[in-house]
Amino acid sequence: FNFSGMEEGLFAALKPAVEVCDQQIKNVLESQCVLQTYIQGLSAELDKTPVTDIPGLKAYNAKLAITKKRLANVAATVDKINARLENIRSLVRKKGTLLPQQQQTSSSSIDSK
Repeated sequence: FNFSGMEEGLFAALKPAVEVCDQQIKNVLESQCVLQTYIQGLSAELDKTPVTDIPGLKAYNAKLAITKKRLANVAATVDKINARLENIRSLVRKKGTLLPQQQQTSSSSIDSK
């Protein structure tokens, strides 16, 4: 067996799927940033109004807080996936396969305020 040839073949077979996955992760991160901006703006507006003054607003405010926590959890998961992908890229580079350096995309800019 020619392992370097087999490794190259495996890389060539997986490369399109990895590129699609990378692009989808970037899209998720961009969407999360936009969503986080909207949530923070809405939270700021809700903070100006006592939640007991408007019927149903207290429940909505609680739902909003849960959504912020979920968004933070998704961001953490995406960070873990990015770390795994970077480890794979590093291993491939060590094997001598020419793999372009991917820009590390992190969701660490998304906070759970």
